[in-house]
Amino acid sequence: MIKFLFTIGLMGWVLEGSWVLAETKMPSEQPIHSSNNNQQKLSLIFEQGFVRAMPPGSPTTAIYGKLSNTTNQTVVVTEVLYDGAHAMFHQTLHEEGIAKMRHVSEIQLPAKSSVEFIPNGMHIMLMGMTEQPKVGHEVAITLVSQDGKKYNFKVPVKK
Repeated sequence: MIKFLFTIGLMGWVLEGSWVLAETKMPSEQPIHSSNNNQQKLSLIFEQGFVRAMPPGSPTTAIYGKLSNTTNQTVVVTEVLYDGAHAMFHQTLHEEGIAKMRHVSEIQLPAKSSVEFIPNGMHIMLMGMTEQPKVGHEVAITLVSQDGKKYNFKVPVKK
């Protein structure tokens, strides 16, 4: 089920929404790059993640991958942090043959569910980057849940 609450604005129009996911089967593979505070039980994993490398001088890129909730309760992710840019969740929608991006204010992950961040779909947008990430390096992102927990992930940069 998808739920969007809209207000105006992306590049002059700010669009905000809420992404609600139906339960999906959890993958059996281990996460490629993820880390979390060792004192708390692992509850979010980020698999198959990558940052799209961009041409020199480009201030914008995106992060793709699969975010999974391994707990028995809903986790609501309200913020994504990245030191070198303004980061936010976006959804690409196609309306009348035109692709439009919408800001998504939160991602609700029911127990044992996942969301895929993919090109032309949900993704993490990095805008106004101060440094261009290089192919082969990793970038560190932090996802913040509604209850204030922080989940740290390292994501490789790929072409």
